Amino acid sequence: MDKIRKILFAQTTRDTLISFTGLGTIAVVGMVFTVIIARALGPTLFGLFSALNALVTLLSSMGDLGISSALVNFIPKLADRRNILISTAFWFQITVSVILALALIAVGTNPGLVVPGSKAVHFVIIGTLTGFYILQGFALGIFNAEKKFFQASFIQGFDSTVKLAIVAGLFYTKNLNIELALLANVISCFLSLIYGFSGEFKNIRPIFPRAQMAEILKFSKWVALSRLFSVMISRVDILLLNLMVGGFEAGIFAAASRITLLFALLVSSLGAVTSPRFSAFKHHHEIIAYLKKVSLLVVGVSIFMLFTMLIADPLVRIVFGEKFIASVPIFQALTVAMIPFLFTVVTVPPLLYSFNQPQFLAKITIIQTVVLVGLDIILIPTYHAFGPAISLAVSNLIVFSASAFKLYSLLRRP
Repeated sequence: MDKIRKILFAQTTRDTLISFTGLGTIAVVGMVFTVIIARALGPTLFGLFSALNALVTLLSSMGDLGISSALVNFIPKLADRRNILISTAFWFQITVSVILALALIAVGTNPGLVVPGSKAVHFVIIGTLTGFYILQGFALGIFNAEKKFFQASFIQGFDSTVKLAIVAGLFYTKNLNIELALLANVISCFLSLIYGFSGEFKNIRPIFPRAQMAEILKFSKWVALSRLFSVMISRVDILLLNLMVGGFEAGIFAAASRITLLFALLVSSLGAVTSPRFSAFKHHHEIIAYLKKVSLLVVGVSIFMLFTMLIADPLVRIVFGEKFIASVPIFQALTVAMIPFLFTVVTVPPLLYSFNQPQFLAKITIIQTVVLVGLDIILIPTYHAFGPAISLAVSNLIVFSASAFKLYSLLRRP
């Protein structure tokens, strides 16, 4: 009981609760946003909307280039060079944001080639949104590096709330469509950026030192590769479903996937809180002691995940309506598939921040993505929306097993 009491009242638990309260609010608001969009558009158009959003997520993750993780790694260690690090990374991210935005707008000249059913105007909007998301991730990286978890949660919560307010108004007046839903994302993200950078502009200098950028990229390049493939794992399924079997299957899968976003946010909360701590540990016994605390939290979350499978049917009916009843078994399958992903919270942060192993994580993530995409291509034509759930389960299990074995071997070394 004393150990449990210490874990419940530990600083990690408190910080996780702060982070998860914010992210939990985001999940609820985001769920309501998704429900409104899904009910207004129906499964097929909702599938198209989800495919466009998946493309934004993929490209904004690629545009991050691991910079936000590099800030989490370097700022706690190099506090005296904080403003130089932030200034250097900021101008680099601005450049990447503009390049990706212009590239998407150019692709919009033939939109159906990438996302069947889309229009040129969609790519103009998502090009802008991609650039904004890259900068938002940069701001979140600064807050997480300095353990300002409330501010990080506030940015995301403000973004979600404004977006929901705009979409709810459009839904009420029966004017909601894909274009306006995407524009709501652009407006809310832009407003959240104003808050995110309001206290930072005075610290950003007009500099771009090569040596500093090289130091950041040396760490971030592997993280960027790992993150890109990680996001592909969570988003490529919707794009492939839309391409291979149509918008309806993409829509019911996206609805089920949206419900499981709560689990992803739990993982994100734990990861955001534990990463700076693992970065500060210098001895194996510190890492092992902390891993035990994190493991107990993860087991509790996994039990909660399994419980949600029992209420899947009424949950989907109430939330999305009868049109999305086909999402019920897909949600249950995705819940099982995400449990190995949850347990990577125990293995991945220490590998990345305590043992400085971004290369290893990048490699296993690439393997995971190859397995996932390969299985998706094989399974989707036969199993439709169930295909990606099976692929996700197999690929998540591979990553957890590999990362657990690697961490165990490193901890055994003197």
